[in-house]
Amino acid sequence: MTDKLNSRSLKELLKISKNVYNETFLEGYLINMGNRKEKFLNKLRENKKNARRNVWITKIVAAIFFIVMDIFLIFIILNFQFNVGSVNPSNFSSFLFATSVCMSVLFLIKILYFFVYSITSLSGVFTGNAFKMLEILPLKKTEIQKVAFFVFLRSLDLMILIIFLGFPIITIIFTLAFLPILMSFLLSAINLLYSISIVSIIVYLMSKKLFTASSRSKGKSVLRILVTVGYAFTMIFMSFVFGFLYDWIEDLMIGSLSWASDMSILNSILCFIYPFSISYLFGISMLPFDKIYLNQILVPIIGIIVSVLLGFLLFRVALKFLRSITREEDIHIERKKDKSKLKIEIDKTSPHYAIFKKDVFYILRNFSSSFYMFMPILLPLLGFLQVINISGTGMEKLMSTTIMTLFYIGGNLFMVLMASTTSENETGGLIFTIPVKQSTIYKGKSMFMMLIMFLSLLATSIASVILFYSQIQYVILSILALGIIYFYSTELTLILYSFFVGKTKSGYTLYNLNPTNKIIKAIVGIIIVYMTAFTPILLSILIQMFLFPTFLYAFFISEIIIAVIILITIRLIARRMFK
Repeated sequence: MTDKLNSRSLKELLKISKNVYNETFLEGYLINMGNRKEKFLNKLRENKKNARRNVWITKIVAAIFFIVMDIFLIFIILNFQFNVGSVNPSNFSSFLFATSVCMSVLFLIKILYFFVYSITSLSGVFTGNAFKMLEILPLKKTEIQKVAFFVFLRSLDLMILIIFLGFPIITIIFTLAFLPILMSFLLSAINLLYSISIVSIIVYLMSKKLFTASSRSKGKSVLRILVTVGYAFTMIFMSFVFGFLYDWIEDLMIGSLSWASDMSILNSILCFIYPFSISYLFGISMLPFDKIYLNQILVPIIGIIVSVLLGFLLFRVALKFLRSITREEDIHIERKKDKSKLKIEIDKTSPHYAIFKKDVFYILRNFSSSFYMFMPILLPLLGFLQVINISGTGMEKLMSTTIMTLFYIGGNLFMVLMASTTSENETGGLIFTIPVKQSTIYKGKSMFMMLIMFLSLLATSIASVILFYSQIQYVILSILALGIIYFYSTELTLILYSFFVGKTKSGYTLYNLNPTNKIIKAIVGIIIVYMTAFTPILLSILIQMFLFPTFLYAFFISEIIIAVIILITIRLIARRMFK
């Protein structure tokens, strides 16, 4: 009787979950903001509606992307209906294979979008910190777990709704057939089950196992790097997917009708693997009854049953992880060691190298900062993908590649600077209270930033050598010039950062002491970096045109000389600022 009186109704637990959800979203948002955290908290103190607005902006942007991806399903259905009349026993398996591949690609892309747009909300949920405040309330363990489940649903509510309803709505509009509509609701539910389970497991492992200050093993460091690089690749892939998906769907489905090979065996294997299993069944449901061949649909039906069972197993694992965040943490009391037997080893290292190691240690344990560290390495490769389709001679393409690479230098340096300065903003600038010269701090920061920019240049250099091997002598000169430009642009970025936000009465620091008008300062700084980076190229073009019109090496030699002069000038300015 007492338990019944003390128990809370689902309505009460739902109200409690609203407050907990606000905490989880705020925590997840701050985790992924890096050094923008301070600015956001200041705005939040001024106006609490900022947090609510950011919640809905994130959800609406995600919903728009899901709706756009569902529009590609229209292309698949229309191509299917247009070409289904040409299906016969010889090309049935290949046409079904092409249809399922197109749909499976859409399902996988939607999972990637789901991961990208849910990581902010779910990282706050799976850290479990927001649920600690429930321990002071008279709530049972099962009630806290229900609150956690409600918070989980609130975090993904709009995305779940779009993922589940988008597929059936388009099927209803463009097929008007009972069986495909029925299958679309069933398969959409299965797809949602997999999406929630896979993304929840990944975010849980990231929040609790990888991106934590306590995880110091080399294996986890490698995993953190792989996860961050994979996330960056996902962002890059998402920016290109819309450009080729429409033509690819049409070419694949039309071309499959003329394939000579029988795809029955491959279909029988893939139909047991998500998302091919649900794609095969939907493709079969859209076929007219006279086009359905019983000997080729039995295995896909078995495959969907296996996929459903596997999906429920994954969902149980996700629920287990969700329940685990509400459990009380075990307190481990370590036995005191005999201090007389302790061996203390002190590694001597230079101060600037110690600052460099500190930054790397922190950044690899902060997802937002590690993303800013790896994205500049991958981002310039986008320029090569765009240059491949440019028509012209090899030299013209090489020049286009150089210019395209420099177009990314401003964004790259901005992200690397954010990664480098995040640790100081997070710790309140403790390093600046240590009796260390500003020149030492400058060396440590520049060492980290130059390492990332060097890796970025290395990636573009390898691609240049492969793409323009026939002009290898010009490629080497171009890489040398870009290396010098990258070098002085990195130092210029630190100088501008110190000048805009780190100026004091006694000198210049690399700590954010004056955060006002940050957007204007960032825009002005990026413009200065771009102007300085492009100066050697622009002056070299003029020298080539007016002084040495027939001597092609003059462009590269003059570019290198001008870049060296700018480098020496910036080095002298840096030495004077950071005494």
